[in-house]
Amino acid sequence: VVRIRVQDRIIVLRLEPEPGSGGYAVSSPTLRGLNTQGESIEEAIANGREAAVALLTEPRPRKNG
Repeated sequence: VVRIRVQDRIIVLRLEPEPGSGGYAVSSPTLRGLNTQGESIEEAIANGREAAVALLTEPRPRKNG
């Protein structure tokens, strides 16, 4: 588990080794929809940060009603 700061929020990244590929799967219990991967731990964390920024900055659909 790695904690990163993105836009004044603390995001928890969960890194899990991917059997066979040697890389790491990344998900987050604190940011729904964050799923990515990396070949190394450093790349996985960087990709997790990039995914978090994208999720936090993309416009959310408005609910009608």
